[in-house]
Amino acid sequence: AKTDEKTAAEVYEDVKASVVGIMVYNTAGQGSQASGVFYSSDGYIVTNDHIYAEVPSAKFKIYTSDNKEYDAQYVAGDQVSDLAVLKIEGSGFKAAQFGDSAQLNFGESVVAIGRPSDATDDSSITKGIISSVGRRVRTTSNYSAKLIQTDSAINPGSSGGALVNMYSQVVGITSSKLAGTEYDAVGYAIPTRTVKRIVSELISKGKVVSRARLGITYTAINSVTAEINGYSSVGLYVASVSEDSDLHGKVAKGDVITRINNIEVTSDDIVLDIIEECSAGDTISVTVLTKGGAEKTFDAVLKANTGESSYSTKAPSSSNSESGNSSSSGGTF
Repeated sequence: AKTDEKTAAEVYEDVKASVVGIMVYNTAGQGSQASGVFYSSDGYIVTNDHIYAEVPSAKFKIYTSDNKEYDAQYVAGDQVSDLAVLKIEGSGFKAAQFGDSAQLNFGESVVAIGRPSDATDDSSITKGIISSVGRRVRTTSNYSAKLIQTDSAINPGSSGGALVNMYSQVVGITSSKLAGTEYDAVGYAIPTRTVKRIVSELISKGKVVSRARLGITYTAINSVTAEINGYSSVGLYVASVSEDSDLHGKVAKGDVITRINNIEVTSDDIVLDIIEECSAGDTISVTVLTKGGAEKTFDAVLKANTGESSYSTKAPSSSNSESGNSSSSGGTF
């Protein structure tokens, strides 16, 4: 329970046994280092999906705070959220206490605990504040994610480590991959609200099954772009509708989505927030202004956005799978 705040030193003592170093390697001599957090006392570890993206047929060594070394099995991963689960044999590991990221406040103090340089070293700690509680950041795919932004230093090796509040609760899993380099002193963490939902499905189902998507690509029209381009409404300009979308055959390219669940779409964040709160199979209502100027409302059943893992058992290829329009005004959901 939240009582009195602790010092950074006390938080570190509470949490250090829950944070591990991860050595990612393969027989071809490729490798990387990362951090992870014990999700359960029986050896499930949450980390980032991108840590093995460049290391085909990756194997994993885990280094715990008591200087023990374990071989870990890959369980499952998910590119969209950049979360993954590894498992080591044993029991009595110190699972982290996961807090509620929705209760974070701007300016609240946090610490990042991870292994920035060497997975076999003791975890290091950096202190900072919450710069933004729900900053929507475009991730490596066409998707965007709501992330916690902090000015705590988060280096590549501490990716997969813990962002912790001053009550020793993990509020996010840090990721160096999700940040562009255009800002100084900005780190991102995946909020525990997302972590709990994704990780429980990765463990029980081997993939994410409940995450929803509508199945369209779009360009966002705000009041400025509407004025410049002569659009009659703000909303989402539909660029394409996938064949498996429930809107296929109902909504066409050039239509503008103006309301979702009767909420006015003044930015794509509004739609993304609604869809992220839903599960696959849920129904939402979509109001569009057609190219002909008619307003129509459709019910649409959301499909599953299962996502794939970066884990690969094949030889590395040099092709870059990142595709699509990465400007801030367009996207997919």
